[in-house]
Amino acid sequence: MRLNILTRLIAGYFIVLLGSSLLSGFVIFKLRDFSVETNRILILENMIQEYSRKLTDALLSQVRYEKKYVLLKDPLLYEQFVQAKGEFLQNLGEARALPIGTREKALLAEITLQHEQHEALVEETLKSLPAKARVSRQDLEALSKKKEELVNAILRHLEGLKEISQQNNLRRFRELGEAQEASLQFIIYAGAATLVLILIISWIVTRSITHPIGLLVDKTKEMAEGRYRGELEIKSPPEVARLNRAFNDMCEQLNKIDKMKSDFFSIMSHELRTPLTSIREGTNLLLEGVGGELKEKQQKLLGIISEESNRLIDLVNSLLDLAKMEAGMMPFHFAPVDISPVISIATQLMEPLLVTKKIHLDLDLPGTRTAVTLDNERIMQVIKNLLANAIRFSAEGGTIRISLKQRPGFLEVAVRDQGPGIPPDHLKHIFEKFRQVELPGGLSSKGTGLGLAIVKQIITAHGGKVWAESEIGKGSTFFFTLPLS
Repeated sequence: MRLNILTRLIAGYFIVLLGSSLLSGFVIFKLRDFSVETNRILILENMIQEYSRKLTDALLSQVRYEKKYVLLKDPLLYEQFVQAKGEFLQNLGEARALPIGTREKALLAEITLQHEQHEALVEETLKSLPAKARVSRQDLEALSKKKEELVNAILRHLEGLKEISQQNNLRRFRELGEAQEASLQFIIYAGAATLVLILIISWIVTRSITHPIGLLVDKTKEMAEGRYRGELEIKSPPEVARLNRAFNDMCEQLNKIDKMKSDFFSIMSHELRTPLTSIREGTNLLLEGVGGELKEKQQKLLGIISEESNRLIDLVNSLLDLAKMEAGMMPFHFAPVDISPVISIATQLMEPLLVTKKIHLDLDLPGTRTAVTLDNERIMQVIKNLLANAIRFSAEGGTIRISLKQRPGFLEVAVRDQGPGIPPDHLKHIFEKFRQVELPGGLSSKGTGLGLAIVKQIITAHGGKVWAESEIGKGSTFFFTLPLS
């Protein structure tokens, strides 16, 4: 099932929108992920710093209240000592519950152990306070020294906890930056890939619509040139496929009509040639005096009849030749021939017409042999037709130039006249049969419209090309090419 044009456009736009949405969603997700990670690192850093400060303050308060209590033995000071101790243990527990690394956990475990040791020493000190307890001064100093060492060790560990936290945060930020850079590269590559994919899909969708339309345009040009082959098969949307079928049907009908027209002219020409030949021969016999002596007026009338009979026979012969060429039944006898003598002979046969209009013929033929495979009689017919056209449209005393040039892979023959020129919109139609060109100034071409059509058929059969170039008021040039052997 082929999608129609609307469905293809909708599908293409949907894919483009989906690709853009996926890429945008990925970018938004990554940005949110980076934002969350950055906030988590900053919050964790602040919490560790805050707990380190609270633990330090609580420990120093605990030491300070313990010393005051030992000196003053005030129960209020002991309560403050216990409160400071509780704050330290609470903050220590909360700090250990944070999502921290192995090194931080080891330091907090060491701080916990050292704090327990310190508390044990404090308890021992407090037990020595009653008067009945007999503890030497040296023992008290030793206890005090051990407690101080433990407190200093705990403070160092708390400072180390801050440094490790800062190092970890720096490492996390560095890793986050690397991840951001990698994600940015991925986004760039993904964006480029998405853009390429969008361009490819857009090209495919557009091509699937414009390509068949372009084929139909080319087919229309072929139809305008008189070629009605209806074999066009296009893989296309249903709308264009229906148009394609309509084109093929139209081509088939036009081809039938064109064949009917060609058959009609062929049959009519064939049927007319015999009676026209009889009329011409009978007229010639009368002009020769076979039926008796003729008066001057009778001879003049018979001369007109003979001339018109010859013109009609030429027209009939041209119609028959063209019909045979179009049907592929015209025999061609190809052989390697030097084309320069062919051109010279053709111009000699047209010399009476050139003399009548006092036209100068300029031949530009190479001195070397230029052999090419061709049908001698048919190419001579081409030269005569083109030269006859040039003579017909040239003014008296003008110049016609025939040139022969060798190009890479082919020979090029050009026939240039100094006639009125051909309008640009008629140039592409002049090789169609029965085509009469309206010349500038309302002049008529006074031809049958078959000469150039026969030229095109002959040159095409030789594998060459034929075309014309013209400029109004400066004359026309007819070109044809023949491939080299």
